[in-house]
Amino acid sequence: MRLRAALALRRLGEAGRKLLRSADPGEDQYAADMARYVLGLEAAALREYAR
Repeated sequence: MRLRAALALRRLGEAGRKLLRSADPGEDQYAADMARYVLGLEAAALREYAR
């Protein structure tokens, strides 16, 4: 999962957050790490990435 894709999912609201939470480290560790990173971002960081 790429950063921009994860950010787009996060912007979808609860449905996107649910998909991010479902990232399985057993299938793809990088995708799971990226999902966890994006889920942990604060609103200010999300706004900064949106620029």
